[in-house]
Amino acid sequence: MKPCHNHYLLKPGAYWSMKADFRNILLLQSDHPADLQQLLVGVTFGQSSEECENYGICRMDPVDYSKAWKYNAQQKSSNKAIGVISLGKNKKLEIAFLRASMTQTCQKKYFGRPHFQVDEHFVIPPLINITDQKAGPIIYKGQYLIQSFNGFFVVAF
Repeated sequence: MKPCHNHYLLKPGAYWSMKADFRNILLLQSDHPADLQQLLVGVTFGQSSEECENYGICRMDPVDYSKAWKYNAQQKSSNKAIGVISLGKNKKLEIAFLRASMTQTCQKKYFGRPHFQVDEHFVIPPLINITDQKAGPIIYKGQYLIQSFNGFFVVAF
């Protein structure tokens, strides 16, 4: 895997969870491989062609995990969330969206159904590319099952 910027890269082999106030970051052990790369990201939902309206992922930016609580306070709106992006089972791109980083409106709109709706393709930006591919992976238009646990909404793309 290609190296990522260290202040965005989370420790391998563990999922990250955060308390609602974002002042404490706690590790939760997982069954992911020890070489797994995870990045903390800020996500804006919607379609980029529709100025971040509708459904899907409009924008994704790396978030320095030492400043995540401050980032969240500045960014919290009805279409934004903080998540952990990683390569899950079978090398599928996975994003664990932190519930505490979302407004109730955001949770209902984007995670209130069994599937996460993506209305147009989204290419993962190069700064967030955690694969060994030159081009960033693509999240294709479609519906993706939402799993909910440990304060996260998890979507495998």
